[in-house]
Amino acid sequence: MLRTGVRFATVDAPASSLLVTSAFPGEGKSLVATNLAVSLALSGIKVILIDTDLRRPSLHDKFDISREPGLTTVLIGHCSIEEALTDVGVPGLKVMPTGPLPPNPAELLGSHAMRQLHADLLKIADVVLFDSPPVMVAVDALVLATECNGVVAVSDLERARKSEVHRLSEMLRSVDAKLLGVVLNKVPVMRKRPYGYKYGYGKYGYGKYGYGYGKYGYGYGYGYGYGYGYGYGYGYGYGDENKLEAEKGDRGFRAEFEALPHARSEAGSSEPALPGNGGASGDDNGGPTEAATDTKSEGDATDAKTA
Repeated sequence: MLRTGVRFATVDAPASSLLVTSAFPGEGKSLVATNLAVSLALSGIKVILIDTDLRRPSLHDKFDISREPGLTTVLIGHCSIEEALTDVGVPGLKVMPTGPLPPNPAELLGSHAMRQLHADLLKIADVVLFDSPPVMVAVDALVLATECNGVVAVSDLERARKSEVHRLSEMLRSVDAKLLGVVLNKVPVMRKRPYGYKYGYGKYGYGKYGYGYGKYGYGYGYGYGYGYGYGYGYGYGYGDENKLEAEKGDRGFRAEFEALPHARSEAGSSEPALPGNGGASGDDNGGPTEAATDTKSEGDATDAKTA
């Protein structure tokens, strides 16, 4: 199981903050982050799961909770940490949604206020888990990765290319991020598989969709599998509704953030440069995307293969 894999990967220095990301949208990172958070919490660990995908948030839908107040509300000083955390019915797990979408995600995530929030959360939780945007389309994940002591990357086996997985790894290591491993998502569970095994648990669910262990359970083994001849387009950014919301609150939100002392002191700082990504765009105001969002039906489960 992923939880066990993470523990073995951090046996010498247990990870207190983990980033879950992917190369592109629609690979299942948010679902993997959700299941990992639930699994850790059910083992007796205090977990805080934060939605830091300030372009296409999804955790509030998965847990059927309000998106506000949330992360951005705390960062601009409009609410306390406790007010932004939501109990979701799983003992030991609290979720912090995004809050209102800002016009400057990378700037906000790289701010002194974000670093201070991270430090404060580590005082009240054993593990802080960040669901971040995809690495290949936005610099946000690289900004956050430098502050975490472990990164888990998610790759969709049905459309992943070996070159993309290697590129994802290179980009994370370029900012000295500690990549714990790659989770291969959407792996078919076979009855017979050398050097592998699978678990099947009864139906367990909660919230709007239900998460955890369904009829397929978890399956993993040794080796990679890649599909060839798959072509697809991708886009990432604000959809019509989110873009309208961001544009509407642009002036007010930016003015409030820049009025804070730490924002003025960091005015001269710049974001980490995003290495070339073969044409993917990290523009904050990218067009509407057709990429699939992370959803899950009650009682179903994600088949993941950890490399």
